[in-house]
Amino acid sequence: MLSFVVIVLLLTGWARLLMSVVTLLVVALLFWIDIVHPELVFPLTYTQRFIDTLFTFLITAAFIAIVVAIQNRMSLLERARTEAAARAKGDFLAQMSHEMRTPMNAILGMSNIARQATDETTRNTSIAKIESASKHLLGVINDILDMSKIEAGKLELAPADFDFEAMIDTVVNISGSSIASKSQHFDCSIDERIPRYLHCDSQRLAQVITNLMSNASKFTAEGGSVGLTVAYETTSGGGGADDGGVEDPAKVPEAGGGVAGADDGAAGANGGGVAGATAVGENDDVTLCVSVTDNGIGISSEALSRLFKPFEQADNSTTRVYGGTGLGLVISQRIIEAMGGHITVTSTPGAGSCFSFTITVPQAKGTGEQQWECDGLEVSADDLDLSDHTILLVEDVEVNREIAIALLEPTGVSIDTALNGREAVEAVRADPTRYSLILMDIQMPVMDGYEAAQQIRALEAGGARSLPIIAMTANVFKEDVDKCRAVGMDDHVGKPIDVTELLGKIACRLR
Repeated sequence: MLSFVVIVLLLTGWARLLMSVVTLLVVALLFWIDIVHPELVFPLTYTQRFIDTLFTFLITAAFIAIVVAIQNRMSLLERARTEAAARAKGDFLAQMSHEMRTPMNAILGMSNIARQATDETTRNTSIAKIESASKHLLGVINDILDMSKIEAGKLELAPADFDFEAMIDTVVNISGSSIASKSQHFDCSIDERIPRYLHCDSQRLAQVITNLMSNASKFTAEGGSVGLTVAYETTSGGGGADDGGVEDPAKVPEAGGGVAGADDGAAGANGGGVAGATAVGENDDVTLCVSVTDNGIGISSEALSRLFKPFEQADNSTTRVYGGTGLGLVISQRIIEAMGGHITVTSTPGAGSCFSFTITVPQAKGTGEQQWECDGLEVSADDLDLSDHTILLVEDVEVNREIAIALLEPTGVSIDTALNGREAVEAVRADPTRYSLILMDIQMPVMDGYEAAQQIRALEAGGARSLPIIAMTANVFKEDVDKCRAVGMDDHVGKPIDVTELLGKIACRLR
């Protein structure tokens, strides 16, 4: 009997589980006979004690065997999940390597072509392709950084009052170039009852809508159709919503005054109002129902199940044809979930797709002023004369100094440079009235930009406390921007530098 128990314990997987169950059934049967029909059991007392002991041993052995079998089965399942996740991450890393090396190859290759070019047309074409590849590479980097924050549970929203119409205009303008380049028809329908000024993280909301529209255009053939619809529902006191799916994914929404081709911005964005509808109250929260539709390649039901999983894509063959990191939808889903909503998708292969989400946001209390008062101001170098001003550029990396000086040169501004925060503090202390503005890097040797800004603000000599300081740094996360404000800086420009943004903020601070 002991040998039988040992064999049961040595059995693996489902075989061991099956034998354990059979053993339990046999033991239960023997117990039942012992209790209900004791006359059938050996009448000897010694025999009875032996059987009772054997029953106890068998029950214990069977129980242990069942537990071990279940643990083994769970371990096998967990191992399979871990291996699948590892394979998915491995595939993801390989894809990221491809996505980063491809534009880098274009940047390096076109740089060599531009260097060797003897005619201006070839040189300008190469430079334009370098710029395009650089923007693509920056998008890949941003996706990876966003995903890393999501995986670490550090995705934070920065709600603020904003101009909803201006945000939609920006989104349409960003997406318009890709839509126009493929001669696609674009319809935009924005419910005219949506209040102009709302309160939420407008940058993250714009990021989601831009990503959905970019995907719609990417996976739709030339001459196809892409649509953006924003409807509204009102609620008193808030509350989220998860619905918002669209039954017919292939149908592009009809918009009053839609934008054809996308070159006209969001000119038709406000023609989609509903006649006779109740106006939005001043204290009502607003539930935005956003839908992006296309009549592109569509998504199969099997691929839909993997669409929002990290490190996976709906179809690897699609990646090879259309490119992309496969992170955009995952990031968009997490952002919308953080806002209290959920992205839904309906799709028919070969007919098109519809991605929708619904979020509830409060109305702005004011007029939607931006997080920085100079945000959104665009100025060209030709329109900006800074010949009467001197700027202190605080930057430790030589190539970054060269770039900033070259970008500002057409304005006629005089520029002094400092290689670290301590040099900047000493320069301002020596002649506090010399400078009209400071462009401050953050990560520098000797003294960083945060400490330098604090020490400059502490100087008593003329005007140092009110001297405009603009952070010009690769530290672009919300906590970095908040810290710049906390130490007394007036504004923030992220690297890579957007020249129109930089000139706009300089002009704003010096006006």
